[in-house]
Amino acid sequence: MWDKVYKFSCQMYKLGQIQYDLAHNSKREIKLDKKLSRPLFVYIAYAELLCAYACDANGDHEQALEHIHGYTTLNWVKETDSDTIQWLGKFEQWAKINTYVNRLMSGDMSVLSDYVGHISGGQHIFAELLNVVEVANRYNIDIDHILQRFEPQIAVYRDQAYTSILTEQQVIFEETVRFWYKLAKYNLNKGRYSYGFKCLIEALENAGIINHALLISNCAGLFFRFSEYADPETRAQFYSAYEEVWKKMIKKMALVLATTSFLLVFALPVPGGIASLTLSKFKGILARLNKLSNYYHRPTFMLVFFCDFLAKKDHNAFVHYLLK
Repeated sequence: MWDKVYKFSCQMYKLGQIQYDLAHNSKREIKLDKKLSRPLFVYIAYAELLCAYACDANGDHEQALEHIHGYTTLNWVKETDSDTIQWLGKFEQWAKINTYVNRLMSGDMSVLSDYVGHISGGQHIFAELLNVVEVANRYNIDIDHILQRFEPQIAVYRDQAYTSILTEQQVIFEETVRFWYKLAKYNLNKGRYSYGFKCLIEALENAGIINHALLISNCAGLFFRFSEYADPETRAQFYSAYEEVWKKMIKKMALVLATTSFLLVFALPVPGGIASLTLSKFKGILARLNKLSNYYHRPTFMLVFFCDFLAKKDHNAFVHYLLK
């Protein structure tokens, strides 16, 4: 995925440069078909930012730093209006914080205190704290003093409500889930098993709320890695939360499969024609989906079963199974 982000960002960078050069260096006046919502240079600088982000995600921190320098040095920008000045300030701030993150992920702990000082004034700190805990787990450093410093902010987000609307609040909620998972890993690695498992169960339950299969799987993997240090009560609590999370996922997946199968039956050739799809046959479809759910006990396997027919383009076989 990140390779594609890098590829398309490079294309945007080149196209932006061409447009900017035409707008400022061409002998004839160039008018864009539509008025841009941002100054033209923003698209060039933002392309560099995306390239840097993609490189960091792929672990190429050295190449990422080169792209960060690309949107740090913007003295070539010719505009001087207030909108341009505002955007230049934003890129300067982003470059500063992303340079800190880049150096931290590369193992340079000399900037940790500066980074922590920078995030202290932030309204939403979980994205930044995620970086701190990730670095601590990666390089086995102690960040207890940093976590204590931000304990009041962490406590505020502990009981926040989740909304299914795609808003900034939803993104923040997912960040908190990742935070509890990484904090669990940090404490378990330090031998603080009681608090570590508490964080892990919180991460698992909240991952279930947002239906995040990968995070649920990660939580399970981390628990089984340290399960020998869990007392019977903690094990029972984790297994109960895990079972509840999967029950919710199976219900959601069954609904998706039922809806998809219903549409498939109407979209694909059905033996005897659509008129032959009686209520009893449709009930049979739902019964067989329920049978799959009970048999596999995991929505992932249900999807594999479902997609196996489609991957082979064996639509008739799939319809035959549902209608038999």
